[in-house]
Amino acid sequence: MNMNASDWFGLLTTAFAIGALVGSLFRNSSVKLRLTLAVIVTLASMIPLPFDTRPSLAMSVYALTGLLSVTTLTILTCCLFQFSVPNRRKRVATAAFVTGVFLYGGEIGAIPFDLFQYGYLPQYALAFAIVGIVLSDSVGAVTIFAGYVLYVFGIYDNYFTSMIDPILWVAATAFLVRRFLLHLKNKNATPSSVPASR
Repeated sequence: MNMNASDWFGLLTTAFAIGALVGSLFRNSSVKLRLTLAVIVTLASMIPLPFDTRPSLAMSVYALTGLLSVTTLTILTCCLFQFSVPNRRKRVATAAFVTGVFLYGGEIGAIPFDLFQYGYLPQYALAFAIVGIVLSDSVGAVTIFAGYVLYVFGIYDNYFTSMIDPILWVAATAFLVRRFLLHLKNKNATPSSVPASR
């Protein structure tokens, strides 16, 4: 298999994503242990598998998912280091959901505006990146800047694919739906007992 720079980036980041996801599962462990597990799993995922035509687990996953966005990689990194703010999770999920609706909705013709096509044009990509950096916090700004740089160097052929991927959109949608259902449950819940006023 002939691999270009984009494929190598995809393979390495997929291996990292597998390792970071496993390391993040051990929430009550120390950062050192989570990082150690993440490194071991990352390296192990790149070892050739003897029972499959794919050379490694990371390659098999990459063949299914394609390039993960920089946003997804940033979120996994934050989870691995347990660097997370509840309000940021909601903002990121909302931004990913709304962006995904316009991108994927336009791609399938569900909405009459194809935003995705502008991600191929450098001048529009730069404009979107500048607006995003201005409106984001420090972590978001670094993520957007990194995505734009990788787009400029040809790792991503479309600027929007550096910022969002289908897995992120599905996860963001599930997160927002879960929050909405919990909100409805709490809103409709009646207290079992009300303290008597004196």
